[in-house]
Formats: sequence, C-alpha cells, structure tokens
Amino acid sequence: MSTRFLSDMQQIKGEILKNLAAPEHDPFRINSLLNQFITVRNSAVDAGNYRVADQGALMLAGIAPTMFTCEEVAGLSGKLYFDYFETTMRAVFNIASDVKGDHKDALVSMGVDNLIKSDAFRIDSDSNIATGLIRNLLGRCTDKAPALKFCESILHQANPSKSGARTIIEAVFDITSSNSLPDKDAAARDLLAWIGSKEELIAPMVAKFPMRITSKERVDAFREAGLHSVANALYFRSDMLDAKELMRLNKTYGLKPDESYISQFTEKPHPEIKHLRELLKYSIAVENVFPAEFQTRQPWVVGGLVDAFKKLREAGIQPKPPAECQPLFAILSKHVKPSESVEPLMTKMISPYLEGSLELRGKMFTQALGV
Repeated sequence: MSTRFLSDMQQIKGEILKNLAAPEHDPFRINSLLNQFITVRNSAVDAGNYRVADQGALMLAGIAPTMFTCEEVAGLSGKLYFDYFETTMRAVFNIASDVKGDHKDALVSMGVDNLIKSDAFRIDSDSNIATGLIRNLLGRCTDKAPALKFCESILHQANPSKSGARTIIEAVFDITSSNSLPDKDAAARDLLAWIGSKEELIAPMVAKFPMRITSKERVDAFREAGLHSVANALYFRSDMLDAKELMRLNKTYGLKPDESYISQFTEKPHPEIKHLRELLKYSIAVENVFPAEFQTRQPWVVGGLVDAFKKLREAGIQPKPPAECQPLFAILSKHVKPSESVEPLMTKMISPYLEGSLELRGKMFTQALGV
C-alpha cells in the first residue's frame, strides 16, 4: 500500500514538472495536480503511512521554488501549498533566491510562517541553511519583516548542531562576506539593528557559545555597531588574550573571564609564555585566574613577575595589595625553576608580595646560601 502512495505522488510530481517545462504553463492544471497530490498524501496519513507522507512533503518542497517562479502558479497555488505541506528551510531559501516579481514577498512570508509552525529550525540537521536563509530573506526580499520574524522564532530554539542566537550572529557575517547580495550593507544594518533591540537577551546567550568561534574582526564589527554587550561576550569566546583589554572590560563593565576562556591558555601541555604573562598582569591587578592545578615546565615566573609589575607601573595601574595576591604567589612559587634566580624580585615594589609565600622565601634563602 505504501509503495502505491509513493508511486502515485511521484507520478503527480512528474506531471507538475512536465507542465512547468512546457512553453506555456497551465496554472489551473498545476493547481489540480497539487490537489491530487494532497489527496494521495492524506490517504497515506489515514493509512498510517506517515513516513511516506513525509517523503511526499519533501518531494514537493524540492520543486516548490520551480513552481512558484511562475507568478500565475504562485498566485493560484501558493497558499494551497503552504496550508497543506510542511515546507523546508531550503525551499524557502531557494524561493528567496530564485523567484522574481512582486509575488515573492508574499510567498516568503507564507513560507516563514510555515517554517515557524512546523518548528523547522529545531529539526533541520543542516547547520548552515538557517544562516543562509536569514541572509537571503534580508538581502533579497523587499519586505524584511519575515526575516526578523524568523529570527525571533529561532532565538530560543536549538538542535544538537546549532543554537538560534549563534545562527543569527553568524548571519551578520554571512551577509557582510557575500559577493552577490544587491545591498549587503543595508541588510547587515537591518540585522544589527534587530540584534540591538534584543541585546540584553542575546548577550547572555553569546556568553554560552563554544570557545574559539569568533575573531577580532567579528568582535570589532559589533563594537562599531554599538553592541558592546554582544562584542564583550564574543571576546570571551575567542582565543584573543590581552591583559589591558581584560582589565578594561572589568573596569568598564564589571566583566571577568570565565573558566572556559582561561583554561584554553592554561591547560595546554606547554602553555605559551606570552599568554602566561598576560594572565599574570591581569591576576596581579584584578583577580587570580591561575588554577591551583596549573602546570608548566618553562622557567618564566621570575621574568614574568618583573615584566608584569613594570608594565602595570608604566600604565599607571595599581596592583592589588600583597595580602590579596597571596593565593596567586602560592601557585607561582611552585613553578620557579632551579635555573631561575629570584634576586630580580627583591625590589621595593615586588618584595612585599613575597612575604606571604613561604616557598618563595625558602628558595630565596637557599639561593642566597648558594645551595
């Protein structure tokens, strides 16, 4: 039975394509065929053949953009299609890309409503098509409302391969990197303005993104748009590390890096000295970010401390009081190598910070004795 349903739908689909390929379309014939398709699909559902019915919906979604390039067909059958079938994001993507004429916006609007009703974003496994869909809706349609309605709908939706907020953020750069949109600057501005209207909602979502998904150019794009909360959240999802920037974010916005941001620098088998030095400056000035189990083989502590205090002094930044730095120095003291002389730490500025570190003081004593 299920084979007959599938065969009948394939035959009707072939008749529709045959009519579309003719020199002159017959919109009424196509509408009649579409009604026949609906009858067969409904019969499959009534018989419990849901898988076959779903195959039929996908079958028709594949040719919907071709059907609706003809304005007469779209006007007669567009609503019928979107009322009776769950379409796909790719179908609406293609309609926005390929359909010309005044009827496109109406089709796109019905298509977006269909996607929202069927929860298409959550169940679609293609992690890139939703980003491209937003790009096409904003960049190729006169009416921007469906695009923003789609963004609103997916904001709280997610499937294992993507989140709505991340898809929307990615769409900004999908738009700006496009070489084919008629006016990509205007499309990007429209989306950035919408994100701005939802900034208090979106920024905390960005803070939960996976690590290393962004770049300086992307962070700068949001800062230039005045979306500082989103830009700051993106910074802490990047692999950028600059102590001055961390201190600025803390002083201006009260922000602190989370464990996942810090761990990408400290949990490497061989942490980079330049990263350790940046973290050290921040730790002395704001809060210790070195984990107790931190490990490194490089002889960097003494030189790093001297450099950190020097750079902070040159920048006019006051280090935390020695008592507040004791946990930091307790961790650092474990990593002073026998090859490192602690004598450079015996300065007026640094030596008070050593008082609370028995291990460092012990190393100073043994080095002074030449042991």
